[in-house]
Amino acid sequence: KYDRTQEGRSVCCQDDDILPTFFGNEVPPRLPQLPTYLKYAPGLRSAFKCEEYSKKGCGRPAGECFNEETPHFTSLGFVAPKFMMYHCGGALISRRYVLSSHRCRHFFGFVTNVALLGEHSTKNVDVNERIYVVDEIRSYQKSGFDLKAGESPPDEVDQVDLALYRTSKEVKLFHNIRPACVFYRDIFADYIFEFTGFGPNQLDLYRTEKKKTLSLSKISRSNCSSKNEYDVFADPYYGRYGVTKDYMMCYHDTTSSPTNIPCKYDKGGPLQYWLSTPDCSTALMGILSSNREDCSNSARGHVFINVTKFVKEIEDAVWGQYTFLDLFDEDLKRPHCHVDLSLLFFNRPIPDPDYE
Repeated sequence: KYDRTQEGRSVCCQDDDILPTFFGNEVPPRLPQLPTYLKYAPGLRSAFKCEEYSKKGCGRPAGECFNEETPHFTSLGFVAPKFMMYHCGGALISRRYVLSSHRCRHFFGFVTNVALLGEHSTKNVDVNERIYVVDEIRSYQKSGFDLKAGESPPDEVDQVDLALYRTSKEVKLFHNIRPACVFYRDIFADYIFEFTGFGPNQLDLYRTEKKKTLSLSKISRSNCSSKNEYDVFADPYYGRYGVTKDYMMCYHDTTSSPTNIPCKYDKGGPLQYWLSTPDCSTALMGILSSNREDCSNSARGHVFINVTKFVKEIEDAVWGQYTFLDLFDEDLKRPHCHVDLSLLFFNRPIPDPDYE
């Protein structure tokens, strides 16, 4: 059940019966079968799923989504006796997995065990919010999210700051809960991306109650690379070595406003940009790894892990050896939209040979 006042903003396009639409007489069947080359094409599986998820939820007509909408945003936290707290952000990337920071696994001894989706305000309970139990946390190892034969776990300090948080059951997708897309794209200095979190409020520079989206631009590593800028306890790697790896990125706000920066409890939150194809979708670029705990405006940027450097490893963990062959699996059914104008490459309309 969801907020009926939102119904007019969405047009659901889930087809009750896939067979007539996919194997109908009007269009020859198309079976994208790429099992042999799957592992040599990072981003192929996630791009296919990006299109699937964009149509499985409710697809709005072009131009009717709002820039502030981030249906993949997730709050990670824990439930303890008589106590509940959300201490990190994250990004939903499939119907079972949230991608976030490795440092978000626990909070002062409490293990992360719940994920909140559809949240817009921490003050009021939204009827569109959904809470899911987190039953497994898979941190990045030396070459993926699973240890290979003969490998030993990485040192805690040197570990890549990424982790997958698995929900105990599939997330139900609808207009304000939908996975982000994950695929490779070169990131240049002049790109401005959007970060979703809560940030500080206007009054006391403490965490605001309402979710918001902040514009961040890339800055030189010289502004955030020194180890002296970091707390060894909060950021063990950065406090010991600084920002040294090629998958670490530094970003800062574009307005120099004290309220337009990530704040306490925003760690793990998503850095993304808006896609024109599919409509109303977002591409995940980074995960917040280090930010100012005191929510103060600082010339030092915030460190993100470049997600595009780990696309294949994410695909292997989330979708495994998915080969596009099992078309009738519960998560692979192809919905049919009335208008197929904004698709990726897998399901574009076949050109009419008689059309000039």
